[in-house]
Amino acid sequence: RQIQHTLMHEEAKRMDAEHLLVSARKTQTTSVMESVPSPVNSPVSPARTPRTPRTPASSRVSGTATPRRLSHQVVRRYAGHSATILAVCIANIGDSDFLFTGSQDWSARAFEVSSGQCVRHFEGHTAAISAVCFHTNGFLYTTSHDGTAIQWDVTSGKMARRFAPATISGSHTRGLTSVCIMDEVLFAGSRDTEQSLLAWELGSSEEVAGTVISTGHAAGISAICSAPGRIFTGGLKGELREWNYYDDMPGCVFEGHFQEITSVAISGDTLLSGSRDATIKHWSLLTGRVVRTMTGHLSVVRDIAIDQTSFLSGSADGTVRMWDTNTGMCRAVLHSQSGESAVTGLTVSATGQLFTACVDGTAVSYTHLTLPTKRIV
Repeated sequence: RQIQHTLMHEEAKRMDAEHLLVSARKTQTTSVMESVPSPVNSPVSPARTPRTPRTPASSRVSGTATPRRLSHQVVRRYAGHSATILAVCIANIGDSDFLFTGSQDWSARAFEVSSGQCVRHFEGHTAAISAVCFHTNGFLYTTSHDGTAIQWDVTSGKMARRFAPATISGSHTRGLTSVCIMDEVLFAGSRDTEQSLLAWELGSSEEVAGTVISTGHAAGISAICSAPGRIFTGGLKGELREWNYYDDMPGCVFEGHFQEITSVAISGDTLLSGSRDATIKHWSLLTGRVVRTMTGHLSVVRDIAIDQTSFLSGSADGTVRMWDTNTGMCRAVLHSQSGESAVTGLTVSATGQLFTACVDGTAVSYTHLTLPTKRIV
């Protein structure tokens, strides 16, 4: 599969080069014809229009159309971190929205969305924070490359509980990568092969070791999401696996990516995964097979957020793409407002407002995204 992908990529590059060469020759010919007048009795035959290179059948997408640029405006920037923001989430507390961020500077922050001010600073991890999650119980949860997860009191900014790893040495070799909460149980993915998925009961205040769940991954876990009674984990080797929480047994195995799965998201019966191979896959929950593969990003897909009829993907290529969930077509593209800054995370509020995180250590909020009436080529 990797060889096939490489061959397709090389074929596309070759055709692009041929297309550019033909265009350059045409431009040069036209320039010469304009500068040298042709004899009156020797009419010049019109230049032959070069044929457009044919797209390989294996890479065609039914109904593909040129995506439009998203009509948007930057509302506010959220600054304060001294290193790349790796994770973001949005939560409504009281009558206000708050943006929570986790960074490589070992800290998490809470920003008031309306003012952009940092109202809380969470410090306690000893390595980069890989994931943030706000729960309805009023606590913020973070995972870190230091191998621990922490529960934070958002009112005071103080640590309420530390979740210990399930190892004798007291720490993970490679750290925690992702987090989700289901049925008052905290699940965390780890890069350690032997204990790639850990679980803790939130009802207990004791710092007990997490329960190790056998998922069948050949390597560690890099992404995680949940649905009622089901946990979906993306692995470092490109496999996506399901674990049935109530039956305490593995479910479907979704195979198709050939590089690390960096993001997973689920809404209803729509399961999506983004990968370091720069593709997004839509999976069937019934068969475990891929419904469609979406291409367009030029680098790793860092995060995915699902809406009712569409979803957004953020990539290290510095763009956010809006996709039609039903057709898989890219409807529009938003370019990062931080120059060439890669998008490292994204989240969407309940009202549909988009927030992105970038490698420059800032987060950005946008007006509600709309599609322009005219298509931009």
